Amino acid sequence: MIHIAVCDDDACFVKEVSRQIADILNGAQIPYTLSAFSNGIQLLENGPFDLVFLDVEMPNMDGMETARRLQTQENHCYLVFLTAYRQYVFAAFDVEASHYLIKPIQPEKLQEVLLRLARRLQTETGRCVAVRQGGILRRIPLETIHFIEVLDRKVYLHTGKEVYDFYGKLERFEGELPEDFFRCHRSYIVNFQYVRRYDKMGIHLSNGESVPVSKRKYTEFCKAFLYYLKKKGELL
Repeated sequence: MIHIAVCDDDACFVKEVSRQIADILNGAQIPYTLSAFSNGIQLLENGPFDLVFLDVEMPNMDGMETARRLQTQENHCYLVFLTAYRQYVFAAFDVEASHYLIKPIQPEKLQEVLLRLARRLQTETGRCVAVRQGGILRRIPLETIHFIEVLDRKVYLHTGKEVYDFYGKLERFEGELPEDFFRCHRSYIVNFQYVRRYDKMGIHLSNGESVPVSKRKYTEFCKAFLYYLKKKGELL
């Protein structure tokens, strides 16, 4: 899943560019989320994003300052500047912009840039999940996640070395995680990679921890785990 943002103070322009982005990605069958913002402050407060289409001239905080602040965050994102003024092209290089589109934007140029970056992101981020923890944006490799739990509106990502916590819902992850992960309980998602044994009392992981499996999910879990083992060539 690629997370995309469009940031421009012209509401009509944002609506049209967002429509074009959606049409291009839907046509290419690339999964995505798309958010729109009218200023850089909103953008910075609502990340992380993988790809940002950013206007240069905006009130309060212009695109260049927004880009500089994005650079200080741990999460890397690709930047595409949108402007009617060619004189900003060299300044865009200073903040490591991936591309520069001149308004009015040519649909074929937008498609070329969007698909190139989207396919690059599919390769780079397909095995990571981006989370915000304590104001810092982090990419967590999926293969390091043993299980995910939610408790009191807070999500906990348990890895082999650390636990990352932040406010959110498990539903956010279900659509992004590959088949290696299974929601075994309303409050838990487990990574098949670390399952060593299981019974109706729970799922026991390689690091000694256990997670519950609900009665309703037990049969489905057994079938999914056996399919995972067969696909990996570990079940004859």
